[in-house]
Amino acid sequence: MGIDPSRARRLIAACAASVLAAVLGAPFSFAQDSAPQGVEISPVKWEKDLTDTGVSGQIMLINHEATPRKISVMVTGLGHDLDGSPEFLENSSAKDALHVDADSFVLEPAGRKTLAFTGKIPDGEHGLYAAVVAEFAPLTPQAGQIEVRSRVASLFLLRGPKPWVQTIDVVDAGILSGTSGSEVNVFAAAKDTGNVHVRPSGTVKITQGQTVLATVALKAENILPGFARRLVGKWTPPAGTTGKLTFDAALTNSSGHFRKTIDFSGGVAQRPTAKIENFLAKNQGGALIALDVRNTGAVPLSPAVILTATQGKIERARTVLAQKEITTAQSAAVEWKPDLPDGTYVITAQVKAGDELLDQAATDLRIGAVTARPAPLKGADRMLLIIIALLLFVTGFILLLILWKLRDDERGAPVMPIHSPAEQPSAALRERKRTSA
Repeated sequence: MGIDPSRARRLIAACAASVLAAVLGAPFSFAQDSAPQGVEISPVKWEKDLTDTGVSGQIMLINHEATPRKISVMVTGLGHDLDGSPEFLENSSAKDALHVDADSFVLEPAGRKTLAFTGKIPDGEHGLYAAVVAEFAPLTPQAGQIEVRSRVASLFLLRGPKPWVQTIDVVDAGILSGTSGSEVNVFAAAKDTGNVHVRPSGTVKITQGQTVLATVALKAENILPGFARRLVGKWTPPAGTTGKLTFDAALTNSSGHFRKTIDFSGGVAQRPTAKIENFLAKNQGGALIALDVRNTGAVPLSPAVILTATQGKIERARTVLAQKEITTAQSAAVEWKPDLPDGTYVITAQVKAGDELLDQAATDLRIGAVTARPAPLKGADRMLLIIIALLLFVTGFILLLILWKLRDDERGAPVMPIHSPAEQPSAALRERKRTSA
């Protein structure tokens, strides 16, 4: 059976995303037992507030393996799922805004490679959210093995000059499923409705009737514009808790509270949970969007899958696909074939049960040929062009002065008669003319 290259890339990205999930919330650190392995990228995150719209710097790649590695570098857009795992949008317009000075090379054992990058916040935007992704693999796979490519990434969370709009909507709150008597995640899910990333924090107060059971602090996390993310905290429900519990979430950057009532039975929340898996978008004579929805909760659910295709800030297509009941630990396959003209799109999927947002994911799609914009000139190239332009200007000015002088000379100089040798007057004739005079 052949392997779908697009699906393989998605699986690799998912592996990288699980490793990098903490990057969007806190500085990333490699877990090392003794010595680093694989290929290391540094820094793993550029999070800056810029005083101008331009940015430049360097990224370091280091090969910690005992054999050479071939490296492929690309720029992608950046998003995240509901749990904060990064999503790399390979056909994003971020490629036009961020550039690196190398795209492929071989890195020897213990070798280091410095990549220079330049970028600019796009016109009309207030931030740049992108990733420099380096794929690496052995020069030659071992006999009998399929080539495996791994990824490391440096994430860019850049806010341009103020003013910014930093607002969020709290879209859900509650508790993720667990077993009776075990510690579980209490959460509030928020969507960034502003124009730059935000890092909200907050609390969830849990009550049963008039009794306050707990007030859980939620860890602050980065949320990118247009994306939603869960902020979580830990809580252990009292053993045997049964009945209705109210979860009241209050977050910074939000204008109000969000309340939800959840049924408990035997200390376990009876709420649906689901996960989006195998999410891909590809061009097969037209757009094809496919994903699986897996029921990860303790109760059956009949979710709705909301799919959208956007270009920039414009929504080009949307559909809501109601699903039949999915029992616990089972999955349902979902397909969508929107009619989209040539272009680059961000495809977003949301799974909801009523008003509950259960999961969210994003990927990208390119239909037809899209002409790439030329990369911006680097500093040295820009200076050379300025010097050439100045030389051409000075040369043209000098030529203009010379032509002006020649024209003046032609107009003002006296006209002298020119005689042939036969017409020259004799010396005696010249003397007689002089004496007569």
